[in-house]
Amino acid sequence: DWFLVSGDLDGYIRMWSVIEHVACYVSPDIVHNDGVIAVQVAESTRKVYSQGKHGEVMQWNVSTTRGGRIGDSEWFDRVQLERVGLLHDLPFVLGFCGIDVRSEGVSGDWIAGVMEGDQVGVFQVNGVETVRISTLGGRFPGEDHGSGDRANSSGTFSTWGMPMSIAFVPKRPDTESSDGPEALVVGYEDGGVRIWSIGQPPVIQYRYQPHREPVFAIDCVWRIEVGSKGTDTIAGVVLLVASGAGDDRICVHVLNAEWKQLRTKTVVLKRKGCAEISFRPDGRIFATAGW
Repeated sequence: DWFLVSGDLDGYIRMWSVIEHVACYVSPDIVHNDGVIAVQVAESTRKVYSQGKHGEVMQWNVSTTRGGRIGDSEWFDRVQLERVGLLHDLPFVLGFCGIDVRSEGVSGDWIAGVMEGDQVGVFQVNGVETVRISTLGGRFPGEDHGSGDRANSSGTFSTWGMPMSIAFVPKRPDTESSDGPEALVVGYEDGGVRIWSIGQPPVIQYRYQPHREPVFAIDCVWRIEVGSKGTDTIAGVVLLVASGAGDDRICVHVLNAEWKQLRTKTVVLKRKGCAEISFRPDGRIFATAGW
């Protein structure tokens, strides 16, 4: 589909035609009185989710009217959003960490956001109802995740600070359809990144400290890499995790399917501050937005 979705500080949602370079839909009313801090598109279910600054999440259906054709692709001359309603029972809190949404075929849409106590909640969406699947963070009695990472008496990992950016790990391209996302990447206020498995209980699969400032932007993608071993050609999948923060670095970590680090790459920026980062689906390039 040839359109983008955006939200602004005034609380409006817009859809933009990539072909005509104009806004083809503007919400008739203010959607979020406190401004829109995130919009996400669930591709397989064709739904849009918008998030206000105080944590409320609105669900929308995408309605399109078919128009002409450009090349081999269809485009749409009329696109609009139909408001479904607020999602129920999402205990997301005031903050600046946007939600992430993953659409997993038959298992529907999944949504992750920051809750009280520096925790990240993962929910499955059913209509406007939600079911909590997992809580990442929190307290693990007697478990030490490394220096400074032991849970305090309130049940939070205070030395990590607040989660500042989150991204679901997509389904591996060499596996069959799953029952839902299996892992989530979280960037924290202390400049660290942790990859959590989504389960009961959740487990930190990999952790590293790429930044000196809060991690404001994070994204990940699986990529198929082809190499050689002797006379044989071999192919494998690797996970690329890119992060940006308040410092002058963009960091890319490359992991194998067993969450082992293979290599890293750092890009030094001329000016500090990265607000957003996004991979192309094939993982060959990524784009960033600075301050």
